[in-house]
Amino acid sequence: YIEALEEGAWKDEELAPQFLSVTREETERMIRLVNDLLQLSKMDNESDQINKEIIDFNMFINKIINRH
Repeated sequence: YIEALEEGAWKDEELAPQFLSVTREETERMIRLVNDLLQLSKMDNESDQINKEIIDFNMFINKIINRH
């Protein structure tokens, strides 16, 4: 799509917006894929650990309820 725009498709008032829309959507999709891969990489990293802590469950639930 970018190559077509470079080759003159940007002059076509019907095609240019469609090509730009597809390019934007695919760029956003690639960003999501890269972010997913980064998240997976972090999860695979052995140095990342889950921190456990004891909480007052009733207080936790009440805090959530009071937000809304």
